[in-house]
Amino acid sequence: MLGLSIWSILRITYSLLLTVFFSYCINLNNLTLNGINSIGDFAFYGCTSLASIVLPNGLTEISYSAFAHCTSLASIKLPNT
Repeated sequence: MLGLSIWSILRITYSLLLTVFFSYCINLNNLTLNGINSIGDFAFYGCTSLASIVLPNGLTEISYSAFAHCTSLASIKLPNT
């Protein structure tokens, strides 16, 4: 959707990931989020190749269906806080 098909590892630093921000990025494999406190509705919806995600300290909200239909998601590292 956003031309990210060649990215296999993505590191993001924002305070909020907007609704449907990376929806249907089917070649997104691994994700490390830094400095995020909120993930919007459907932010990663349909990212079928997403296999692992590292969530940051300070994350306070994961909104509705943020990771729905991420059928390859096998590893989620939760924050310490």
